[in-house]
Amino acid sequence: MMRNVLAILLILSVPVTAAQADECEQSTCFNVGSFNIKMLGGSSAPANTQSEIRELVRRIARDADLDIVVLQEIDIRSSVWNQRLLPELQDNGYALAGYGAFGGSNENRQQHVVLLFRESSVSSLGPVRDIDIPTTYEVDDCEYDSVRPPTVGRLKVLGTTTTLTVVGVHLKSQRPPGDVEDCDDEIREFQAAAIVDDVRPILESDSGEFVMAIGDFNGQFSAEEFDVFREAGMDTVVPNDCDRPSREGCTYLIRRWAGVIDHIVLPTTTIDESWISTTIEGAEDIDDYLDTQSDHALVWARFLAEDEQ
Repeated sequence: MMRNVLAILLILSVPVTAAQADECEQSTCFNVGSFNIKMLGGSSAPANTQSEIRELVRRIARDADLDIVVLQEIDIRSSVWNQRLLPELQDNGYALAGYGAFGGSNENRQQHVVLLFRESSVSSLGPVRDIDIPTTYEVDDCEYDSVRPPTVGRLKVLGTTTTLTVVGVHLKSQRPPGDVEDCDDEIREFQAAAIVDDVRPILESDSGEFVMAIGDFNGQFSAEEFDVFREAGMDTVVPNDCDRPSREGCTYLIRRWAGVIDHIVLPTTTIDESWISTTIEGAEDIDDYLDTQSDHALVWARFLAEDEQ
């Protein structure tokens, strides 16, 4: 653990070996991260003042030093997004890759996935798209009309041969629709299977392209509904356990559900060859963080790119 006095933060990081650190000094590395910013733009959002927005951006741009950013729970119609957070991100060198579609019937509860990239280190290879799945799920007694489709963007790390297919995700919450037991698990499994089906051609090719599913999975990666990822040879680089009483190392910080539910998932071969480290950022003052930032921690990982010869 280390203390960042300026931000009053605790950082949980997977140890980096000296050899790995040297790799990033000699070759290009890049950081990708996920941040669920609770209901940004909504009436119950904790982050809404300009100072709170600047603190969010400081975490993204300075603490995590992100090159690729996946945000969740963003109301893209709101002034907080359009007049505060997005301009602040742009002022800090980020460009918008695109928005995910809103999957739901409640127009007052807009929750979009947003993909951004740092223009000095990454370029976009085209517009983002949504994976084509129904936003209404109906199987037997399990019915839900607000399924969020995963959002896909293609990006390139500048000065390298590394290209990425990034799938931004916000899977079904742990609230069973209609109190039907396991219905929420079933919907998350449905969304996970759609992701694997969409990226399977890349997984089965020898293109060398990075494939990453990044975001709020709303569940421990060890859960059965994510077997489809494991069967496709994919794993998360986010540690699976955390100290629930203190919420240290947890990615979701509300006490009753505290745990690790935000993930960066990719093929195990890519993890073996290119993954450097993973960091979960948490607040020493949990109450202040929940009041001014979010109910999720910012999670990011560092990877080694393939430099041009």
